[in-house]
Amino acid sequence: MVLDHLGVGAALHGIGEVFFAPWAIKQKAWDLVFIAFLFGAFDLWGTLQIGLN
Repeated sequence: MVLDHLGVGAALHGIGEVFFAPWAIKQKAWDLVFIAFLFGAFDLWGTLQIGLN
């Protein structure tokens, strides 16, 4: 059941990171900004990989 929804979960997590990053930039929490962009990139990559298989 988890594998059936993995793509949706990764996409939602990536969207959450997009909304989280501006707040972290405003707070000048550069470590959180880096983490948000890193996880966002991996979520996008994972979502695209799952969609291609």
